[in-house]
Amino acid sequence: MPQYVSSNTRLKITLVIVVLVLLSAVPTASGNNFGGASGGAGVGCNPSEGIQQDSSYMTYRRHNLRVRTRNAVQWVLDNRVDPTDITVAGESGSYNSTTDAVFFDKNYTNYCNLPWWPFAGLPAGVIALAECRSLHLSTNRCESFHVHFDTSFFNGKPAAYHRDSACHEIGHTLGLEHRPDTPPNSPDKGCMTAGIDTSGADLRNNYTQHDIAHINSNY
Repeated sequence: MPQYVSSNTRLKITLVIVVLVLLSAVPTASGNNFGGASGGAGVGCNPSEGIQQDSSYMTYRRHNLRVRTRNAVQWVLDNRVDPTDITVAGESGSYNSTTDAVFFDKNYTNYCNLPWWPFAGLPAGVIALAECRSLHLSTNRCESFHVHFDTSFFNGKPAAYHRDSACHEIGHTLGLEHRPDTPPNSPDKGCMTAGIDTSGADLRNNYTQHDIAHINSNY
């Protein structure tokens, strides 16, 4: 899914590829916290619903990432994903259509025909995107996600921004949906909130217990 940043002082995240329905209250742990109309990731550049990776054994490749992005992705995998029932494998030396998550960062301009940061000279646009590149049609699960971070936004930002965004996009590869950011920058909402932590203090680099319960029940 794309992370969007608007020109408001409070950074916002908007889903473009999948129609997003923000819930007014956090659902109970028995509710559906995965994808569907209330969040998820797109297949390629096309709309889709309810997608998550295909197994509990997660292979990955940080492909030519800049140091801060590279460190943030690894930190999230080690400290937020691996402690769940997902087993994070050692990093692949290369990637193919079966690598569960491949991470890229560059100065994107029109990838997927989306308005990347900055758009039309304004401080707005997509800053990150998770997309399924290989979908099992029979199970509606993804064999390989590509996750993109836009360097024109993240350059010069505190490390907290990188961890927050990495946590958020990886969460989407595991099927987690957005949560409303109420109140703003509240740490108990975790990194799947509909906004990026603008405090720069690493307040939101975690999955909530509700998110973790759904990851564990699904894998």
